[in-house]
Amino acid sequence: MPSDSQLVASSIEEMLVSLAGGIREAQDALNDLPAFDSFGRPSPTYFIPHLDFEFDVEMRTETNNQGRPILKVWNPGSNNEQESKITSKISGRLVAVPAGEGVPIPVITMTITKQEGKNIEIAITARNNLGDILVGQQVEVNVDSEASKKISAGNNPALPNVQFSSAIVTTDENGAASTNLTIGSGGGAGKQLLLVATMGPSSAKLLIDTGATS
Repeated sequence: MPSDSQLVASSIEEMLVSLAGGIREAQDALNDLPAFDSFGRPSPTYFIPHLDFEFDVEMRTETNNQGRPILKVWNPGSNNEQESKITSKISGRLVAVPAGEGVPIPVITMTITKQEGKNIEIAITARNNLGDILVGQQVEVNVDSEASKKISAGNNPALPNVQFSSAIVTTDENGAASTNLTIGSGGGAGKQLLLVATMGPSSAKLLIDTGATS
């Protein structure tokens, strides 16, 4: 059986969650504003950094003849039930926290640095969103076969054979790493390969046209 305090805490929780949801919806609406005005000039952007709030809360719990607490709207005509009143003031601040709860987020980039026929050299860099170099981080590189087949629409969905010189690389003191991709036979010409580099929750994608490597 939930206590009076549990019932009140649950109601306050729902109220704060509803308020936070309203702030998020308002920020989403601000984000959807046009980036440019009718003259092609950049429009101002808006961000809600925090919201101060204060509520005067009055809740009444009633206990019926069976001893069960019921949270309900105050009914002055109630004669056969005991009621208790809780009045308090709730104030606080809801603060917008950046993605990752304020912790720097890893960012991976993947580019082609050299291409000779079917041999492709791929460069990978790892930093965080503050620009700090990430040293000694392992990055895994793979081909997203399903996505590549969807991109390479045609009568022959098969992909060419591929081989990485190293599918797992480690970033050096500059936050950089590299691997070589060799495209083999099979799959037909003009296929698209979608490469994915993954480091923890972060990833980067690179699209390669096998028709340009012949």
